[in-house]
Amino acid sequence: MQKPVKKNRLITAVVANSKGEIFELEGYCAVGMAGSALAPLTAEDTINMPFGGELLFLPDRKPILYNAISGRIETLIENPFVSGEKIFPVAAFNSPGYVTSYISAYEEEKDAGYLPLFSYGAAGWQKGKFRSTAILVDIEKRQDLRHMKQEDVVAGVYRLRKKCLLTGSEAIWKNAH
Repeated sequence: MQKPVKKNRLITAVVANSKGEIFELEGYCAVGMAGSALAPLTAEDTINMPFGGELLFLPDRKPILYNAISGRIETLIENPFVSGEKIFPVAAFNSPGYVTSYISAYEEEKDAGYLPLFSYGAAGWQKGKFRSTAILVDIEKRQDLRHMKQEDVVAGVYRLRKKCLLTGSEAIWKNAH
C-alpha cells in the first residue's frame, strides 16, 4: 500500500557508493518503510536532521526509491547515471530525544550480513540539508549532545560496562556452583 504522493513536497533520495560516500540522486525521492508499507517522503514527514545525528551506509542492501519521472517505487541495484556503480541505502541514526517514524526503505541481498542494533531512520535531502523522519519526544537539555561532556560520557560507559561485567561474572559463578 502506498500513500498519495504530494510531488511538489517530495525530498530527494540519498544513497551511498561502495566507498560509503553519500550523495543525492536527482530524479529519485526518498522512501520510508513502516512495516511492509512504503511511503515517498515529503517535507511534512521529515525534519532537518537533528544535531548529533549520523548518516549510515547500509551494506548488502539495495535502496528502494521513488522514481519522480515514472511515478513508481523502484529497487535500484546501480546508479542510474553511472553505469556499473553499485549503490546502497542510507539511513539516519538520530540524536537522543528523537524517535523514528519511518525506517530506511531497502531490500536485503541474499546472504546479507546483520546490521548492528540501531534505529535506521529514513533520510533524504532538501534545500541543502539532510532530512530525517525523526520526531522530537524529549525536549530536556540533557538529551542535547551539545550539553554533554565527552569525558563524562566515556566515564559513564566505563562504569556501566564494569558493572555489567561484574554482574555477569557473578551470575555465571553462582549458576556454576
